Amino acid sequence: MNDKKLYAFFFAFVLLFTMTVGIAVFRGPIRNVTRAGQDIVSIERSVLLASTLESSISGTPVTITVFVRNKDGRTLDSKAVSLSTTLGSLDVSQGLTDKYGRVIFKLSSRVPGEALISGVIDGQQTSQPLTIKFSEQPNN
Repeated sequence: MNDKKLYAFFFAFVLLFTMTVGIAVFRGPIRNVTRAGQDIVSIERSVLLASTLESSISGTPVTITVFVRNKDGRTLDSKAVSLSTTLGSLDVSQGLTDKYGRVIFKLSSRVPGEALISGVIDGQQTSQPLTIKFSEQPNN
């Protein structure tokens, strides 16, 4: 009878030890596997926002903020974003998202017209360009 208790105690000890070692060793890799899909950029969920859609050529630059998100709508940091424009100039053409999943650009133009801003996020082309109209008259 004592042998059965000893075997049960030994089995419980080995099981508990194995589980403890397994959790300690595989905790990081398992967490990385479960998070693997969470850091993939979703172009459909990512957005380009402008502080205004109309500005004057003599006004302050238009602020363009890009938010990079995954399929669940969570923002992603350290993702490469680049913008290009058909009119005017950007203060910088590329950057990395911050801890809030955003990159901020400034657009200005000395020539009136419509600027089409398109972006590439983590190697993927944005689906819709942003249009900003620059005019000679100051905005009210």
